[in-house]
Amino acid sequence: LPVGTDDYLTTKKFGVGPTVVFLKQSNGFTFGALMNQIWSVAGDEDRSDISSFFYQPFLTYNWKSGAGVSVNFEGTEDWENNTSVGFVNLGISAVTALGKQKVSMNIGPRFNVMSPEGSKADWGWRAVLALLLPKG
Repeated sequence: LPVGTDDYLTTKKFGVGPTVVFLKQSNGFTFGALMNQIWSVAGDEDRSDISSFFYQPFLTYNWKSGAGVSVNFEGTEDWENNTSVGFVNLGISAVTALGKQKVSMNIGPRFNVMSPEGSKADWGWRAVLALLLPKG
């Protein structure tokens, strides 16, 4: 959506595109990939068009207690500017409840493994809070 709190942080474009996820769960392991492609279809004519592909292969192991470990790769290909950015994320996770709502929490370091010349980060942190909505 063409929204943002700062001109530097927004494309001012509206984008659409397909998203797919494939995953398999077996013996405590979850593995698969998430992918999407976004093309700009409207927005500020003075801003560059968007054609961006995101891919995220992942592998997680969870114990019966709800604790887990994970590794994933997050890559973005900017087809308009011919640039690639990629991070490897490691994490430890836990499942708990906040009141009646079950949640999964994950935290760990992330490492920038590919980026345009002169803009590579050393490393950082990634934290995730996901609401769990079981069937029934």
